[in-house]
Amino acid sequence: MSTPARSIINLQLIRENLVKYRWLWIAPTLACTVLAICFAGVRSTKWKATQVVMLRDEAGDASQRVQGDFASPEALKLYQETVVQSARTPAVIEAALKELGPEDGSEDPNYPTPQVVEETSSKIVLAPPKGTEFGKTNLIFITTEAKTPERAEQLNSALVKQLGRRLQELRAAKARSLRTEYEQAVAIAQDDVDAATQKLEKMENQVGRDIGELRTLNEGATGNSNLREGSNQIKQELRAANSRYEELVQLAALLTGARQDPNRLVEAPSRLFEMQPGLKKMKEGLVDAQIKAANLLGRMTANHPDVVAARMAETEVKQELTIELDNIIGSLNADMTVLKNQTATLQNQLDDVEQRMNRLAGLRAPYSNLVSDVKRCNDKLAEEHKKLALARSSEATAFKTSVLLTRDAPDAGTSPVGPSSKLVVLGGAVGGFLLGLGLVFITVPIGQLWGRRWSDYASSGRRAVDRTAPASASATPGRRGSDPIPVARRATDAPVGNRRASDAPRTNRRAADQPVAAISASTSNATAVATPHPEAEVIPMEARQRARKANEMNNGQSISSRIKETQSVPVVSVTKDDAAKNLDA
Repeated sequence: MSTPARSIINLQLIRENLVKYRWLWIAPTLACTVLAICFAGVRSTKWKATQVVMLRDEAGDASQRVQGDFASPEALKLYQETVVQSARTPAVIEAALKELGPEDGSEDPNYPTPQVVEETSSKIVLAPPKGTEFGKTNLIFITTEAKTPERAEQLNSALVKQLGRRLQELRAAKARSLRTEYEQAVAIAQDDVDAATQKLEKMENQVGRDIGELRTLNEGATGNSNLREGSNQIKQELRAANSRYEELVQLAALLTGARQDPNRLVEAPSRLFEMQPGLKKMKEGLVDAQIKAANLLGRMTANHPDVVAARMAETEVKQELTIELDNIIGSLNADMTVLKNQTATLQNQLDDVEQRMNRLAGLRAPYSNLVSDVKRCNDKLAEEHKKLALARSSEATAFKTSVLLTRDAPDAGTSPVGPSSKLVVLGGAVGGFLLGLGLVFITVPIGQLWGRRWSDYASSGRRAVDRTAPASASATPGRRGSDPIPVARRATDAPVGNRRASDAPRTNRRAADQPVAAISASTSNATAVATPHPEAEVIPMEARQRARKANEMNNGQSISSRIKETQSVPVVSVTKDDAAKNLDA
């Protein structure tokens, strides 16, 4: 029955060694503790003061966004990077340090030196709030570091103040540069406006009295200008005059025929009688006379005096009608002459209007281009004037307002940066103790654990008596000091304990056990004498170490394979005295 393997680490032995060699770990612990106390006493404390500032954009043209906000996250990020770089410039840091003066309160005209400025610059941190990045928020945390909390807060305030002035100077320089540029742009735009206006003025002078019509024609393609309305009116009057003239011609022809035959007045239109009421009465008188004569002829003969009188009255009416018709025809001829002249005048007016309209139509395109050019130049000039006004406003307010807004004072907190003095001393003590333990484990052997094979600690393949045999008081040459020396180990030994005398050497025995000569057994005094092997030699320490390393590297191999690897090692000779001592033990 196999028993559990023996533990490699002996805790009792470790505890005894720690007590025995206590100064190996107490001395480093005390030394490191003292050094930690000295370091905690002489080290300089570091305090950090933090202040939150907010950025806003210049007023400018903010019609499309909220006043003070940046146009885009990219613009905000770019400005924040400008602030970070400005805060770390030597000029800003030097001005802040010069405002505070040296830390000891002395008067030094050369303060601050470039080394102090560079050291202070490395201790300034500008960062966005935790969890965000530049471009996502307009807040910036400005942190400064000093030996005292008051110095850190004063340095932070001075730095923010000088940073604000630096940004004001940058705004003023930018505004001056923009103002100069916009002034040149305004001058150029004004020259363009003057040149375009002169060309437009020259064309308008050429147009003359029709400039209003040309402007109206250019402003609205579907609008009716005065010239167009006049043309339409003239056309209407001309049509009316022509119609009236044709009517008078027809009436004159009708009256001329009625003069020869008054009976044709019956065919006259009512328009004629409306124009000539007297003619209408004479027509009615003639009709009455003719009716009376016809009635008398129906009752009387043609030579009857009443009939003759009726015919004479009819003749007189016709004569009067003829005279009236002549007068009316003369009046119609006069009217026709007037209408003819009026028609000619209207036609001339129409021709003149159409000619003017055709001329304006030809000038419309170049005039429209000139007007557009003048309008474009004026718009450009107005835009440049607006930019110039903004630049002048920014320059005027550069040193009166700041885009760096602060609300609270810097805060240095309640404790310095880094571990406290107690924590430093505790860390030194713990580090010294660990260093002492390391020295103990390195310099003091914790049991005889070296020179053994892996299979020596394995529980399989070993007899119980092999694991529990008592250790020898003195190590046998060629054996490890920690190996127990059992009785009657070799096959030639006399039977002792549970070993048989006929046991033959096995292949899983150590190489040093097999070549040893047989030891004669005495049953009376149980004394065994071993004769040295003629080829026996002492195993060098280096060979044993090489064999041990090979055994440790090949832990997975079988015991027989390790024995084959170590057969080349020389055997150990056992003297008679050593064998006797082993048997006595």
